[in-house]
Amino acid sequence: MIFDKKPAGTMDPIASPNIPIPRTVPRNGLPANATIDSTVTVEGNVVSEGDLQIEGRINGNVHCSRLTVGAGGQISGDIKANEVIVRGKVKGTIRATRIMLLDSADVAGDVFYDKMSMEEGAHFVGASNAETAICRPGVASGE
Repeated sequence: MIFDKKPAGTMDPIASPNIPIPRTVPRNGLPANATIDSTVTVEGNVVSEGDLQIEGRINGNVHCSRLTVGAGGQISGDIKANEVIVRGKVKGTIRATRIMLLDSADVAGDVFYDKMSMEEGAHFVGASNAETAICRPGVASGE
């Protein structure tokens, strides 16, 4: 077919996985962020150098710079981030420099943090451990 032909010298990055795909940098200079919509379920780990907003469901570990779990968001897995804001449900260990459990949060698991706040109405079952928890993407943390 005519539409299946590629111009001479064009390489397919999917067919050639060793060729690096250039990253796009936002023109406004703000940090990159991504949203997992309420219609999305992720089966597996999620890693990002930027910020994540979770409105859907993740069954796996999450490692990012700043994580926000929306009121309808759910994570079943461990979390590592510099800052974690929870409005939804989390089942697993949270390691972060700063953790905020807002009024609709439902957290079941241990938390490790430098600073933590918990609003009235938040539900938390687990151990609270105030200790240094530096968690940058791509940095090993004693695993």
